[in-house]
Formats: sequence, structure tokens, C-alpha cells
Amino acid sequence: MQTLLDLPNWETRPPSGNPSAHTFSLEPTRQLLARLGNPQQQVRFVQVAGSKGKGSVCHLLAAALQACGYRVGLYTSPHLHDLRERFRINGENIPAAEFARLQAHHAPHWQEIPELSFFEACTALAMAWFAQEAVDIAILETGLGGRYDATNVVNPVLCLITSLELEHTAILGNTLAEIAYAKGGIIKPAVPVLTVPQADSAMQVLWQIAHEQGAPFQVVETPDTPPVLHSARHWLNIALVSAALQQLRVIGFHLPTQLCQPVLVHTRLPARQEFLPGSPAYLFDVAHTIESAIDLRAFVLQLTIAKPFVLLFGVMRDKQVQAVLQALRAIPITHCVLTSANHPRAMPVSELAPIAEALAFPNLALASHLPYGLSLTRQLAGKHGTILITGSFALVGTARASLLPSPKPINLLG
Repeated sequence: MQTLLDLPNWETRPPSGNPSAHTFSLEPTRQLLARLGNPQQQVRFVQVAGSKGKGSVCHLLAAALQACGYRVGLYTSPHLHDLRERFRINGENIPAAEFARLQAHHAPHWQEIPELSFFEACTALAMAWFAQEAVDIAILETGLGGRYDATNVVNPVLCLITSLELEHTAILGNTLAEIAYAKGGIIKPAVPVLTVPQADSAMQVLWQIAHEQGAPFQVVETPDTPPVLHSARHWLNIALVSAALQQLRVIGFHLPTQLCQPVLVHTRLPARQEFLPGSPAYLFDVAHTIESAIDLRAFVLQLTIAKPFVLLFGVMRDKQVQAVLQALRAIPITHCVLTSANHPRAMPVSELAPIAEALAFPNLALASHLPYGLSLTRQLAGKHGTILITGSFALVGTARASLLPSPKPINLLG
């Protein structure tokens, strides 16, 4: 049986040549969904795009809706440990047997669409599962961009756009305006769209797209709530979700504030400023973009951290690595260990080292493989220190799985 892992996967191996956003097309996803009976037409969706925070916004919105008694589908990417994490209903991963059954049912159709990718097949599988399970609403996180992303085949009831920054510039464009054009492609005719404050160039593009589509457009302002428990950036995510809940109330969802607000404030997301006490203690965060690194730095600076405070960092080679490391440089670490995840797109330590050396990271050490990096950081931190593990999902997810007290989940992407 052909599996999802047999399909071309641009997350691990980007297409060859010099692809742009226009290289991609919604047509393979549309063809597959048509063969499956267009399940996306049977589900109400909220679609979320952005550069930073979209995963958190999706999880928070799904949790709040579930707390109010709704059956909620959630489709996100990438995953930390297990591919099935991408497909959830009311917080539970798709059951392994059902996942296998759906793959077997869909596989003959995959073979008839030569251009079909791993992410497109995953997206269609999620939509088919949500329709089959008759969810009340499903939250979709876009993958790359928005305009040509596989999730953009839906006609959502609400569109959300989180913070925008320069990312995947080889595909999405080299300016914030171009990034906004790609992300703003999720805006649909007459469908309300909510966003957070953006740079002027990006905001102008988003507003223009909304105007052309006749879509009600609202900017959610930075909350006045002091960043207690969470970083300022996370409070902005909470504000966006709160505004989304208000918009869903307008179209008929019963969402009492007394049920929603505690969920938004107290929900802790894995690998997002997540603290694991112990000897040593660990702090996990998937800070692999400039804004996320700045946000992590601000969060750490308000904490009382047990010394020695050791940084373990590794990232994908297509990120703005120098700017990310520059943002992390102000964190008061005592040691820095550079490492690399077992992933085709991971930046080798030999390329990371000169960047960190130029930024004068203290007590710099190199670990070509993550297991050695984890061992080295434990030696440096000792029993009473703290280890900050940050960078790519692949790095943080693998490290987190090896350190959790529960059995390590299976990573279906290897």
C-alpha cells in the first residue's frame, strides 16, 4: 500500500530548481477532494495564516471551542513527535487504525494525480476525516504561505492572520508586502478577516485584498494585560483568539466568556515556552524565526533562571539564522552548544559555528549530533542548572521526546 510518506515531501526536501509561490497550485488538492466527494464542503472552517503564532492561535481557538461543548477538528503542521498529531478532534490524535484505513482508501487516488504532494494528501485526509466525524467546526493552519497553500481550497467562515515577518523568501518573496500578498490569499469574498498589528507595508496589502474581496477587516490591538504567565507575543495571540470567538458568536456559536477565558489564559502548548522541572530543568521553545527569538528572549529575561544556564540550538538552513542567533545573544546564558537535528534541511554545525563565533556567544561548544548535544548540555548544566532547547521543530521535538517521562512517541517522518 502506498503511504503518505511515499509522496513528495517539500517539508523535508524542497522542490528542485528555483520555485516561487506561483509554482504551486491548488489544482492537485482540488482534484483529490473531488475524487473523495468534496468533503471540505461539509465542514465549517476557520483558516489561519501567518509567519509566527499561527499554530498557537489554532490550538487556543480549538481548545476554547471544545470547552464550550463543540466537537472541534484541528489540522496543524509540522508535528513534534508523531505525524498523527497533525490530525486532531477535541484534542485527540486520529486513531492509528483509522489513519491507516483512510490512507488505504485514499492511496489509489494519489496514484492518479502525479503532482500530488505529501502536504496536499494530508490536507485532503484531514478534511475527509473531519467530514466523516461530523465535527461542528475545524481549525486549519496553513502550511507554506496561504494563497497557493493546499488548505486554501476551503470557503471558511472566518480568516485569521497572525504576525508576518520575512520567511521562506525564496518562495514567498523578499519583502513584507510580498509575504502579506501570499498570506492574504486566504481572504475570501465577504468572509470576515482578523489580523494583529503589522508593518505598514504588510498591512496595506492585507487591507487592499480585503477591500477587493468585500471582506470585513479588523485589526486586533495589543492587549493592555501585563505579560504575566505568558510573553507579550502570546498575549497578542490570545487577543486574536478572543476576537475570533466574538466573531463566531455573531454567526451563531454559543461561547460563554466564563468558559473560554480560563482556557485561553491557562492553556500551555508543548514546546512553546514550556518548562520541565528537574535536575537539570529544561525550557523548550520552537524559536526559529526572528520574532519568535525576540519573544523568547523577552520571556526569559523576566524569569529567574537557575545557573548554569545552557543554550542548545539547532535550526534549518533556510531560516534567517544570523538574525535569530543575534536575537538570542542577549539571553544571559553561561554556555552555548550548537547541534543539528537528523533532518535533510538542518543546518550543519560547521555552518552554524562561524555565525555564533562572530556574535561572541560565551563558552561555545559544538555537537554534530543531537544525542551528543543533549549529553553535553547535561554535563555543563549539572543537577542545579537550566537548559534552554530552542530552534527547529525537528530539533526541539526530538529532544523533548527523549526527555519526557512517558515513552517516546513514534516519529513517522523518521
